[in-house]
Amino acid sequence: MKLRKVHGEGFNVLYESESWRIALHSYKKEINGIEALSNWGCHLDSDEAFVLLDGKAKLLVLDENDGKVQIHDLKRKEAVVLEEKEWHAIVIDPGTDVLIIENKNMEKTIVKPILEEHHRQIQESL
Repeated sequence: MKLRKVHGEGFNVLYESESWRIALHSYKKEINGIEALSNWGCHLDSDEAFVLLDGKAKLLVLDENDGKVQIHDLKRKEAVVLEEKEWHAIVIDPGTDVLIIENKNMEKTIVKPILEEHHRQIQESL
């Protein structure tokens, strides 16, 4: 049995197997607070699961068909799974922890800037 404790803020890997990993996203203003929201991320060959442990977090998903942002309030004891190639971002409130399960190798991740119109839509919904 392996036990991992995480100390610190931001994104921390808890465990890595040969092909997948478990990480913890803890609030850090400069990494996952609303102030840091600037890019969409897209994993070309990995699904990604999000599980809210404590606090409040919003998962933002860009619908490439209509250009609208879908905003999902993460709920405790509920896994939200993004499929590969979905553009997304996360906003975490202070005191929040989100468990992440994804491929270990995330080299095929791309980013693009969040447009001003998307920032407005996100701000109006927060």
